[in-house]
Amino acid sequence: NENGERYYYINGVLQKGQQNINGSWYLFNRTTGVMMYGQQKDINGQWYLFDRSSGIMRKGQVNDAGNWYLFDRSSGIMRKGQVNDAGNWYLFDRSSGVMRKGQVNDAGN
Repeated sequence: NENGERYYYINGVLQKGQQNINGSWYLFNRTTGVMMYGQQKDINGQWYLFDRSSGIMRKGQVNDAGNWYLFDRSSGIMRKGQVNDAGNWYLFDRSSGVMRKGQVNDAGN
């Protein structure tokens, strides 16, 4: 976290990867077991966001470091391209996932 502290989750053995703890998802480094924060690439090369303070996986539309993103409301995977969220269409950059605003050219790449 921002204080430089390291957190682990031990349930008999050191837990690694994505873990559901009391109904919230967290990511622990798959080698060291250290809790991960912020945007992280994990399962199948997909991007996720873990709260920069608590480490809890964020879902839905989230402002992260001044940019808006959409993380799937079920899986937490970053959405990219044209997405219908709650009945409204949005465009998220196809590389970075940042919400596009204003007049944009979406070539579908």
